[in-house]
Amino acid sequence: SLDVLEFGAQGITTDGQIKYTSALTSKQPFPGMEYYQKYRYLDSACNKMYRSGFIKHWNFRFQEKIYIEDFEFNSRIFHKAMKVLGTDLIVAQFLQSPNSITRNTKGNMHLKMQEDIIRVIKSVNSYAKTGNVVKNSTETQYFNQRLSYLTATLFFQLLKKGYSYREMLALKKRLQAEQIFFIDHRIFDKKKELFRIIFLKNFPLMRLGTLIYSIVL
Repeated sequence: SLDVLEFGAQGITTDGQIKYTSALTSKQPFPGMEYYQKYRYLDSACNKMYRSGFIKHWNFRFQEKIYIEDFEFNSRIFHKAMKVLGTDLIVAQFLQSPNSITRNTKGNMHLKMQEDIIRVIKSVNSYAKTGNVVKNSTETQYFNQRLSYLTATLFFQLLKKGYSYREMLALKKRLQAEQIFFIDHRIFDKKKELFRIIFLKNFPLMRLGTLIYSIVL
């Protein structure tokens, strides 16, 4: 039996326009980490069905009331899953709300997003070190990619929020001090991979990035 079944999904605006469609088929089941390397579906839990016996066996639970809790949860799920299958049948539509935490620039929502992503980085890193992880190349690659993606996502989102270079640099130093500044591994998201290579690997260029983004905005 399958541990995880992934379905297709679409993102729609408040007026019903389709912004994106994510749909693919894996044709056959794969172990979770192998599936992750082959197929780039959504990190959301909303386009997935999880076998209840599998969840109960590993006692997997969501970390509640945090941003990208799906990513943290699925990091553990795909590490342990033995059979994951993807289907291109579209069964969900996600509302692209202007008030979501990633699109809202007002108040302290951006600060919550920042601290939640840092919390998830720490959680995934801790799990990779202590969560019955066998140290082999497949697992090391899997978690390094997940952690690099999170780090790139953090700074990418903060750039979009209008953070200054000084704020970005202070955050970089904070993550380095806590040994959670993960930028050395290729990630699958092409836009964030380019961002990682240009700005995170050459951080002084972030000054130029923040300047350009402020002008564009």
